[in-house]
Amino acid sequence: PDPKQLLGPDGREPWWFETGHDWGGGVMYPHGIENRYVDWHLDEVWGPIENLITASQWRQFDALKYQIERMRSRRELAGYVITELTDVHWEANGLLDMRRHPRVFHHDLARLNVDTLPVARLERWSFWAGERLTLPVTVAHAGPPLAAGVLRVTSTAGAAAFELAELKTGASIEIEAVLDAPAIDASRIERIDIVVDRDGTEVARNWVDIAIHPPRTAPDDARTVWSSDLLIVKHLRNLGYALADDAAAAELIVERSHDATIANLVREGKSLLLVADTEMPLYPFFPHWQNVAVEMREGTPWQGDWASSFSWLRRQGPFAKLPGASLLGLSFDRVIPIHVISGCNRHDFQSRVHAGLFVGWIHKPVALSVERAYGSGRFLATTFRLFRDAPLVDPTATLLLDALVEKAMGARRAEAAA
Repeated sequence: PDPKQLLGPDGREPWWFETGHDWGGGVMYPHGIENRYVDWHLDEVWGPIENLITASQWRQFDALKYQIERMRSRRELAGYVITELTDVHWEANGLLDMRRHPRVFHHDLARLNVDTLPVARLERWSFWAGERLTLPVTVAHAGPPLAAGVLRVTSTAGAAAFELAELKTGASIEIEAVLDAPAIDASRIERIDIVVDRDGTEVARNWVDIAIHPPRTAPDDARTVWSSDLLIVKHLRNLGYALADDAAAAELIVERSHDATIANLVREGKSLLLVADTEMPLYPFFPHWQNVAVEMREGTPWQGDWASSFSWLRRQGPFAKLPGASLLGLSFDRVIPIHVISGCNRHDFQSRVHAGLFVGWIHKPVALSVERAYGSGRFLATTFRLFRDAPLVDPTATLLLDALVEKAMGARRAEAAA
């Protein structure tokens, strides 16, 4: 909720802003949220805090939409209750805040709570331009019997229509829609509309948003990379990266961990992309970087299974090629980290953290991607799961890896040119 809309007639915060200390490690403590927002330089990601408030409310809608759709797809579930009508103090999952201001999505939510709802089920939300999309759709019906009709699936690349048999109360129909992703020149979020009509009259409408990316451009031939990890080597080779014979000859070293040899190479001027997607609890995380560690999200507030966690990315430089808003959406589902980089300070968040995560009312900020200088070289560490799928299978993983390589090399090249 917007804290300004919760102020009393005297302009003071409500009393409950000073509660929440003892829940979930204090992540539900509201007082000071505006200060924390600026202190951790999140204003450089979203601008005014109102932009984050709006983004978080739309994220609430995304979660409600996902949950409602999954429940509606199950015939054995006869109904559901949305928790909750209004916020309860710092428990901010209401459709209204404590002073009855509606969320930004209040008109759209009504489109999901209807008798007939077509629901698309995707295994991923990121595709290459021209890729064939198989879109399983469940048409769930809870009202009076519905006569036969037509299911229409439409994108900017075209439309497909499928006949629907009569739907009895509590029944559902499974349709496998097939269509092509549109041909595009730049990555974007594409909306696919799913409509049920009968005799030309619209009965129900839903939608699904996916990320579409143009064909990938091959990496610069001058970008020589090296790794001691054979799986990473194979992955990079299949993506078209030029491989150096050894670490000394490489422009960029890509590793899942580091040792004294790697650290010395960085100190002497090499660049390192450290894909820290496994737990590394040793302090310091890198020589002379105290109190920083890679930690599991599971079993911590960063998991977000009670108080929501919010993952974000600065859409600047190489990362601007990845479409979407600053909060990470479903197109990142295959790469969302299960580890975080804890212990980064506010100076790191000012300019060196490219992606991060916070919990609840802006607490426990951690990095998902951060870079640092070390001696004459630099390293960029990330916990994104870049090698989970085979090369090119998930466009988001492929393009995010490309962006991280470009960022790691770009900083070093800029220093060399200067």
